[in-house]
Order: sequence, then structure tokens, then C-alpha cells
Amino acid sequence: MKSKLILIILSFVTLTFAQKTDYTKEPGYFEFGNLPFGEKIEPITEINIEEPLLKMMSNMVNNKDSNFSELIGSIKLIRVSEYELKSLSKEALSNKINTIDKELLNKNWERIVKTKSGKNIVNIYVKPDANKGYSGLVITSIDNNKVSFVNIVGKIDLTTVGKLSEQFNIPSIDSLKHK
Repeated sequence: MKSKLILIILSFVTLTFAQKTDYTKEPGYFEFGNLPFGEKIEPITEINIEEPLLKMMSNMVNNKDSNFSELIGSIKLIRVSEYELKSLSKEALSNKINTIDKELLNKNWERIVKTKSGKNIVNIYVKPDANKGYSGLVITSIDNNKVSFVNIVGKIDLTTVGKLSEQFNIPSIDSLKHK
């Protein structure tokens, strides 16, 4: 018990003093750019989980679920931003989603899901890598009352990625569970 506590404390100290990694150079990273909000609006949900914390979590759950441990151990970054649509223009956001769609496709991302139901939109993309796997995942989503932007950077395994949604409550990723 003491050794686990010491390991957690050492991991926390390491995380606290670790240098910031520049994830923008990773092939699975995508910058969403300026959002068409007009005024400065704070996200209702913002998640930024970087590689050191993901590795620590991977080590902590390794004995309980080795597949999940391997999945999060191979991810470098999880970013989620979610905004309320109360004062946001759905038309401007829809245009932004279309701009993001074109940019991702021009950068050789593959769109694996595109749904439109009324004014609701969900697009999911993966970035193929040289090893016939994926190095990134992007989700853009507009629903009745919020817009979400998700970027997961690192080795992506689509057969188990749905577990990320359960563990981190990532919006719109649950649609991958049924693929």
C-alpha cells in the first residue's frame, strides 16, 4: 500500500515539473482554429489530458483491464471543448464544421462518420498512419444545445476506443461503439 502511494506521489511530482510537450507536431493533432463565436465564450466542458497523466493512468489500471491500459498508454493527448449554443449562431457553427471537414479531408484524414439529423451534425475522422493504423481522431458535433470539438492524438484502436467515452465522458465518441 505504501509503495503505491509513493508511486502516485512521485508520478504527481514528475507531472508537475515535466516540460510541456509540443503536440502540434504530432500527425494526429488538429487545430480547430478560431471559432465563430463573435464574443469570448468559455467552454462548458474542457478536457486536456496529456501523455504523462495518460501513462500514469495506464499503469494504474493495467491489472484490472489490460486492453484499456494499452489503449490509453498509446495515446498522447485528449482534448475536448464543448460550448452551449444559447447565444451561438448554428449557421456560423455549421459553416465552421464544413470548413473543418474540408481542411481535414485535404490533410488526408478519413471521414468515417457523417450524420445530419435536422440541425444536428456529427462528423468523425481518423488520421491513417504508415503502419495501417491511425494516429489521431477528430470529432465535431452540433446538437440541440451544444457544439463539441474532440481531438485524440496517438495510436488509435477503433475496436476499443469506445471505452474512452465511458472513462472520460467524451461527447459523441459513443457512436463509434456501434461500428
